[in-house]
Amino acid sequence: MLRDVVDRLPIVPTLPQMAARLQPIALEDTVRYLVGLAVAPTCWLRTFDIGGPDVLTYRDLLRAISLIRKRSRWLVPVPGILTDLSTWFVVLLTQVDRQTARALFESMPHDLICRESTIQQILPGALMTVRESLASAERELTSWMPSTGSTA
Repeated sequence: MLRDVVDRLPIVPTLPQMAARLQPIALEDTVRYLVGLAVAPTCWLRTFDIGGPDVLTYRDLLRAISLIRKRSRWLVPVPGILTDLSTWFVVLLTQVDRQTARALFESMPHDLICRESTIQQILPGALMTVRESLASAERELTSWMPSTGSTA
């Protein structure tokens, strides 16, 4: 969703709640944890906080996406936009459905960071940084894009 917003808007409105902290985790690291836990029966009825090594804000994440996508974007604070209006805006601009967009906006005022790191003792290993994760996702995205060159 954030990639779509960065791709489509040269000026990105940011809400006050985008100052909340989050700890994004790479898809590759999430899959490694899920596979590792699936073969560890003693972990099946437990819950774990998972997150990458970086703690940042949504604004920081938008800036990081802009850098990886090589798009200069202005992030403009916009106070007082309602969740319904923000949801409608995102649904029009991205491929995210209304329920998912609304849930994201409702979670934004809350910090989304790990309170414990038990999973790292059970499944140790280096985690990708936000920059590494975004670069990996960008490579994956471009590998699936059709070539624009002519083959004739």
